[in-house]
Amino acid sequence: MITLTDNNTAVSVTLPDDIDFPSEFTRPVVHQNVTRTLSGASVVERQLQVMAEKIQLAGSLTHAVIPYSDVIKLKSMYDNIDSDLELDLNGTIIPVIFDYQNEGTPIETQAIVPCSNPTPNAKYSIKINLLTR
Repeated sequence: MITLTDNNTAVSVTLPDDIDFPSEFTRPVVHQNVTRTLSGASVVERQLQVMAEKIQLAGSLTHAVIPYSDVIKLKSMYDNIDSDLELDLNGTIIPVIFDYQNEGTPIETQAIVPCSNPTPNAKYSIKINLLTR
C-alpha cells in the first residue's frame, strides 16, 4: 500500500499499488567521490546522502488511476504550503515535500473520460512530483 499523508491536516490519499516509481531502486543512498593522488593512488570518500532527492510517482490512462475525490485531496495538500507530508511506501515512511520547481505543478492529472463536471468517482491518471526532506 502506498499512502501520502499530510500530518498537519490528517488528509490522506491511498495511491494505487500499480503506480510507477521509476527511481525506487536506483536512488543513491551513498555518495562516493574518487580522486587520485600524485602517485596515482585512489582516495575514496563516501557518505550518506543528505540532500533532497526527487521522487516521481506516475500512472497512465491505462493503469494507476485515482478517483476525482482523491485529486481534490491532493490539490488541497499542495495548496497548503505548510504541509508536513509522509509517503508510506509499503511500510517504509519517507518524509517528503512537493516539488514546486519541477515543470509546472507538483501534481499533474488527466481525466480518463473528459467531462466538464466530474463526479467524485470519475477516474484520473496522476503524476506526483516530490522531494525528500
